[in-house]
Amino acid sequence: MKLLIPLLAFLPLAVVCLPFVDFINPDIFSRTIHQKNPVFSGEVGQVLKDNTPGCNWGTFQLCLADFITKSGLSAYDTSNATMMKMAVNQLLADGAKSGPTGAANSLIQLCRAQQVLYSQCLGLDQATQCISAIEFIRQGNTSNDGFGYQMLFTRLNFQCGVAFTSFIAHPMEVAQTPTNYSVRLDSCLDTFIGGNLNNDTVTEFCGPMEQYGECVGKIYTEAAQCSVDLGWSVCEATRLANIITLPECTDSQWACKLGTVGYNFYFLL
Repeated sequence: MKLLIPLLAFLPLAVVCLPFVDFINPDIFSRTIHQKNPVFSGEVGQVLKDNTPGCNWGTFQLCLADFITKSGLSAYDTSNATMMKMAVNQLLADGAKSGPTGAANSLIQLCRAQQVLYSQCLGLDQATQCISAIEFIRQGNTSNDGFGYQMLFTRLNFQCGVAFTSFIAHPMEVAQTPTNYSVRLDSCLDTFIGGNLNNDTVTEFCGPMEQYGECVGKIYTEAAQCSVDLGWSVCEATRLANIITLPECTDSQWACKLGTVGYNFYFLL
C-alpha cells in the first residue's frame, strides 16, 4: 500500500502464507465485466467528483497506521491488500496457538481496532470516502489492491459488527479453518472460476457468486460442529465483500441461503 509514512515491520513470507480464499480476485473477470466498472473503465475522476466531500488522505493514513498498531497487524507484512488479508488470518491463527482464549483475544483486539478506526479516528463520512476502491486507486494503488482493501474492511465491518457474536462464539474455528480446510476452500474457488471465466455479463456471475459463498459457509458450518450460525455469517460476509466487484449482484435474491439468523449488535467499547 502506498502510504506516506512507514507502517510495517516486514517478516519472511512464510510467516504469512495462509490463504484468504473468500475474496474473488477481480483479475478473473472478463474485459466486459471490467468495462462496466468505473474503476476499470477510466471514469474514476468523474466518480470522485461526484463523491463529495472527499477523503482527507493524510488523516486516513494516520488512522490506518493506528489501526495496524492497535490490531496487532504491525507484526506482519501489510504492504498491499493481499498481504494484509493474509496478515489478518495469521494474527488470528497465532492467537489460536494459545487455545480458545488466545484466539478470542486476537479477534477482540482486531475488532476493537476496527471500531476505533471507524467511530473514533475517521468517523463514518471519512471512512466511507477513504475506504473505497476508487480512492485507493486514485492514491496510486493498483485496481486489485483498491478492491482488495475495500473488500477486506467490508468483511471486517460485518464480522466485527452485527455478526460478532457468531464469530466470537467459535474463535478457534474462525482462526484455524483457513488452514485446516484449505484444500476444500480452494475447491470452492476453483469451482467458481472454472465455470465462469468466459461469462460476458455481470449478472451471469451472481448465481455462482452466491453458490461460492454458500460453499465456503458450509465448510465453516462443519468445522464449527454444525453451527449454521457461524456458517451463515461467513457466507454472508463473503457475499458482502464480493459484491464490491460485482455491484449488480446486490439484490437480496443473491443473499446467503444457508439459514435465517437474527443478530443483536454487540458493542466492544
